[in-house]
Formats: sequence, C-alpha cells, structure tokens
Amino acid sequence: MKYSEIESQAPQKKSCLDVAYRWIILLFIMWLTFGSYWVFDTPGALFKQLQVWFGGPDKYTSADNLNLYSVYSYPNTILCFFGGFIIDRLTGLRMGALLFCSFILLGELMFAVGIQVQQYYVCLVGRFIFGLGGESLTVAQNNFTARWFDGPQLALAFGLVLSFARIGSSVNFAVTPFLAKVSVPFAVWFGAGTCLISFSACILLAVFDKAGERRAVNKDEPKEKETFAQILLSLLQVFKFPIATWFIYFICVFFYVAFGYMIDKMGKALYWMLWSCFMLVVAHMGFLGNANEWFEIHPIVIMVWLGIGYSMFAASIWPLLPFIIAPKHLGTAYGAMTAIQNAGLAVLPQIIGALQGADGIKGTTWQYTIPIMIFVACAGVAAGLTVLLIVLDNTTTNGNLNASGELRQELKRVMQEESAAAGGMSINDTEEKSLLN
Repeated sequence: MKYSEIESQAPQKKSCLDVAYRWIILLFIMWLTFGSYWVFDTPGALFKQLQVWFGGPDKYTSADNLNLYSVYSYPNTILCFFGGFIIDRLTGLRMGALLFCSFILLGELMFAVGIQVQQYYVCLVGRFIFGLGGESLTVAQNNFTARWFDGPQLALAFGLVLSFARIGSSVNFAVTPFLAKVSVPFAVWFGAGTCLISFSACILLAVFDKAGERRAVNKDEPKEKETFAQILLSLLQVFKFPIATWFIYFICVFFYVAFGYMIDKMGKALYWMLWSCFMLVVAHMGFLGNANEWFEIHPIVIMVWLGIGYSMFAASIWPLLPFIIAPKHLGTAYGAMTAIQNAGLAVLPQIIGALQGADGIKGTTWQYTIPIMIFVACAGVAAGLTVLLIVLDNTTTNGNLNASGELRQELKRVMQEESAAAGGMSINDTEEKSLLN
C-alpha cells in the first residue's frame, strides 16, 4: 500500500505524512541522482581536455571516450533489471538505494583516481563500477516517487525529479570545462563531490522514509519467508507483463523530463508522447540542416526545442507503469524498462564511434551527419512505437494509459476501492491474475 493511500484512509490531522512532509521527501529524492547525472557526461564535457591530459588525439581517441559510456551501459542492460528485482524481493527500497548509491560513489572515486594517475583502464573500471549503481539507483528513485506520490501529483513529481537530475547533467557541461582550467583532475574530483552529496541525500531519504513508514503503519504486517522457487517465479513474471508494458520499454530505448502538471490535469499521456517524438525529429532535422548548410538555425534555439520535447516525453512515459503493473512488481518493471533503455545507450555510442572513425568518413562532414541521421531515425521509430502503443492501449487495457485527467483520477479511486474490498489486493493484482491465467 502506498503512503499516499494510507494517508487518505487515516484521520485528517497534521502529521509527518502531510503534504509538507512528502515534499521534503521529494527534495531528497531529487538530490538522489544529481551526482550520478553530473558525472555521467564528464567524458563528453571534457573530451578535448582529456585528449590533452592523456597525451594527444592519438592516445585518447573519440572511440576511447565513447567506450567510457558503453562500459557504463552494457552491464545495465541486465543489472538494472535485477536491481528492480533486488529492491522488490531482497534488500527493500531503502537498503537497495544505499547499495546502488555506494556503487556510484565508489566508481566515481576510482574514475577520479584513474584520471589523477593518467591510467585509462583504471578509468574504465571506475565507470563500470559506477554503472553497477547508476541506472539501478534511478529504479529506486522511481519507486520512491511512486511510493510517496499518487493521483494528481504523480506526473508532476516525476517531472520535477527528472528535471532536477537533468540540471546536473546540463550544468556539468558548463561548469566542468571551467573547472578543468584549474586542472583536469580537479574538475573530476569536483564531480566525485557531487556524488558524495547524493550519497548523503540517500542516507537522509532512508531515515525520513523509515520515519514516515513508522508513523503511517501502527505495526508491520507479518511477512512469510519466500523460498528460492517463489523468488525465481516472481522474477519470471516479467515475461507475463501486459504487451503494452513492453511497448513502453522499447520506446524508452530511443528516448529517455515539466510537463507533469499539465499531464496530470489533462491526461492523454500517449498523445503527449507522440507529439514529443515529432518535436525530437524536428530538432535533429534542424541539426542536420545546419551541418549540411541547407539553412541556418541558432543551435540554442534547436536545443531549447529539443529540451522541451525531451521533458514532455519523460514526464509522459515514466508515470505509466503503475496503471498496468501490480505494485509488488513495480521495481522489477522499472528495472526492465531501464535495462532496455541501456541496451540502446550501450550499443549506439559504439556504432557511432565506429562509423566516425571509418575510412572515408573520418575527417569529413559525414562524421557529424551520420550520427544525426541515426538520431532522426530513432525518434521516428519511437513515434511509430507510440502509435502502436495507442492502438494496443485501446484494444488491451481499455484506454487506461491514454485516459483523460479526470478518468485517471477515477481509475485511481476505483483501484483503491477494489483493493480495500479484496483485503488489500490491488486492481493490478486482479488484472495480473487474469492475464496469467
């Protein structure tokens, strides 16, 4: 049961579960991934500086730089899926978040040491360890958000969380090169400091989450110890998720944040997603036109347009899973969603790096044109998958994913009523059993 549901059933009085307490919780949730988003793009922000630091373009190539991204993403095609499972069945949300946040801090510290001593392979190992926690921490963050926010605030909360994380990523590109003027290691160690701040926020979030849980529930319900077979069976349930769920996952491969409030009020999340895909196509076509001198649009204008489309898409897609996935499987579902996203993030940089270094392409305008064409194609595929998801939503989930704002709230009310009537079983559990049968 979510804390927001517990609060609605409790007497209406001031407590630590009131609105102010939940927004304090949101503040810690927002800081949870700030550090990881800051340091994730450090190789991109410092590419030229790293080339000089490691001895020149021949000793530190574009492919070497992109490998720092791939070594992060490859393990996450599997690990963040298991990260969701670990949260759901083994460690619990708080301990899972602390575990993954520890990996991030340890990995970034090792990456900083590798930069300090100019050892590229130490940097690779650090990025790999960083990747063990990076996307799984996002899964934990999504679970915290879904736990504390429901109904009209859910999409808004997701939008705020994702937007704040992206502030870390975007500010990194502006601040880190400036810090590198002092020295490249100084800029990287500064990034490690942001990870330490996020780790501190994770500790505080765990404390506040536990305090809120104690106040929300008089006593814990007894839990039966699960056997290995039961745990394995639970893990395999991911293959029986509704087909619409898998379309949400595969759309995420192509695009990954605050239209949350508008989507909460107006609904029709899938239409917002489709429109955002078209916006991303237009943005990348703008870059393509500039690269080939077909026309000239200021890059800032294109980036603003791209950012609006990106924010719209993320605020639309992340809150969808709770409408079709049972709460007890939500961590695993978000893990699978993030895993498929990372498959794209792992493969595409290496494809692009190989193409940019190929004979006949390296040193020509094709070195920049081909990646942009790939991005346009990805946005087009995402748009096509969204159209298919709209069709599937109408035929398999009664239009729940694309419901209006009022209908979304009505669905939540019905889910809570049926959950109470079934003795705590949610409507998603009921639908899941019918699907499994």
